[in-house]
Amino acid sequence: MGTLKFQIGTLLLLCMFLPLMNAQLIYQEGTQVQLKIPCINNGSLCSGSATCNLTVLYPNSSTLVNNSAMNNALGFFTYDLSTAKTTPTGEYFATSNCNDGSLNGYSTFTYFITVNGKEPPEGITIIIFVILFLILLGMITGLILYTVGKFAEQEFNLWDLIYNISTFFVILGVYFFGKEYLSNAFFNTFLVSVISITSFTNVFFPLIAFIFSITVWKWKELDQW
Repeated sequence: MGTLKFQIGTLLLLCMFLPLMNAQLIYQEGTQVQLKIPCINNGSLCSGSATCNLTVLYPNSSTLVNNSAMNNALGFFTYDLSTAKTTPTGEYFATSNCNDGSLNGYSTFTYFITVNGKEPPEGITIIIFVILFLILLGMITGLILYTVGKFAEQEFNLWDLIYNISTFFVILGVYFFGKEYLSNAFFNTFLVSVISITSFTNVFFPLIAFIFSITVWKWKELDQW
């Protein structure tokens, strides 16, 4: 939740980020974002001559935007963040300094960049995904060894093919659900690697094994008869 600080004199210049009073500002990684501030001066919108400068720090406290001018849009101030400025993920810290004639003021706030533009998951969500992923990883490893053994024994059948392809689609489901609800860059990247590997071990190789089972191995069995 962003915090507001005020400089008080004979008159008050107030720049406040209304969305921060109800919810966090959250944006999707790698997308273009426009920060928009309603500027209020003593109960009225700031004048067309008012100015605001913006400073933004990365999650590691290095500088992303250094006291850059914002655009005055009739009582609102905006600043466009390019796709290059909405990565990496994390919490960003910002300060706006504003002037309207003889009046000055500033406000500080934070916003978040996440993989999917949604609120980061709670601890229980992460734990559930980790447990499910470890179970799935163990099952995939066992299934790959089982498939290799079946192929070596020339006993691969239709059910074995169904098990493998079904497992691959379960992995795809975990990836899409994880991308939607977990919003973890490492998890997504790792699952992409798993999908690439299992597209061979659980789809291509089992298909080849099944084709062998209904052709070469079947012909050998008929020849033995």
